[in-house]
Amino acid sequence: MTETATKNMTETATKTMLEDETGDTEGHVGEAEEQTNSVDHYLKALDEQLEAIEKTWIDVQNQVDALEEKIKSAAAGMMKLLTMREALETPGKEGEAVSLEEVARWDAIIRRGGDSNKSTERVVDAELANCTADDKS
Repeated sequence: MTETATKNMTETATKTMLEDETGDTEGHVGEAEEQTNSVDHYLKALDEQLEAIEKTWIDVQNQVDALEEKIKSAAAGMMKLLTMREALETPGKEGEAVSLEEVARWDAIIRRGGDSNKSTERVVDAELANCTADDKS
């Protein structure tokens, strides 16, 4: 862009901003100092808005990251429960055996919103813990 075009754009923008401030549409925009102050004022306001937008973007990105972690944890918990359910439904099937106590522990952790992947809690649902393998319904 040429220097003249840049100058014309700056003057037009300054004139428009001053018209917005003063309501003067006749082109009597006042002193050069007022124009400079007005431009500086708008530039400062724009910088502040950009900073606020950047902070908001960072906050939103942090929330997205936290939600992604929760989704991963929930998916892992669901897979664990599905595996346990399958093991309980087919007790004669080869593979990892699962106790009712373990199923109850995982179920309770997930229902409370805990992180089933990292939990070392020992939570046992009394009803499930007291039933036998034949009472798994």
